[in-house]
Amino acid sequence: MSVPINIKEYPQLVNSRRFWDYRVPQTGQSKELFIGLELEVQNTSSRQRKRFLTKLVNKRLNQFYCLQYDCTLDTQGSLELATVPFKPTYTVINRIIKLPTVLKLFKKHSFFTDEDCGLHIHVNRSHLNLRAELLILELVFIVMPDIFRKLSRREKFSWCSFYGYSWLNSNCISTELYSAVSKTERTLEFRFFGGSIELNEVLFSISTIISIVKWSKQSHVPTDKSNYLKMDFLRFIKTQNPRLFKVITDILRR
Repeated sequence: MSVPINIKEYPQLVNSRRFWDYRVPQTGQSKELFIGLELEVQNTSSRQRKRFLTKLVNKRLNQFYCLQYDCTLDTQGSLELATVPFKPTYTVINRIIKLPTVLKLFKKHSFFTDEDCGLHIHVNRSHLNLRAELLILELVFIVMPDIFRKLSRREKFSWCSFYGYSWLNSNCISTELYSAVSKTERTLEFRFFGGSIELNEVLFSISTIISIVKWSKQSHVPTDKSNYLKMDFLRFIKTQNPRLFKVITDILRR
């Protein structure tokens, strides 16, 4: 079983705001699916108390995480938890990177999320091809934007949740950092989810992205057939992700 990269072996990953612009052969060229999370959180304690809590949380976090100040949010209590790339399996999430334990730790020390916070999910582009990337962009921006906006838990903060329609161009690649689906050197970054420290919500967000990626890899529908793309995606998740299918069909019935 592949395990995540130990962040202590690659300290350069945390020395730059562009956390994911790295070159790590284990995942950079991997055809297997790896994901990574960036979770924005808040803490309204005093500056001294917040500094203490940040150090405390970092000590308690395992080697697959880094908690650091996030300058992209307006408040003084803004922090971002970033993970190294990992395989999104039950064993890795629960027993290696121990995501449930980390989220409980945040709750214990009075961290929270609000409408300004986001959950960004990265997928290694080496797992995809150009057609798969185009299908993802079509699905999110053209075919089902209202559905994904409702799934995002971030409707009130649309600047970052669905900003980016204009970059769906012939090259199929965005240079816009803040698009709903953005590009880094090695990953596609899905930015449209609102932040959460509730385990079920984080896992649902992860499973949604995995379903989108898996569908894009196996779909043979022409990218210019929007109606067929929607039906094809719904047919796929009906068997592969019944919970997501139920949520989306409930949204469509409203």
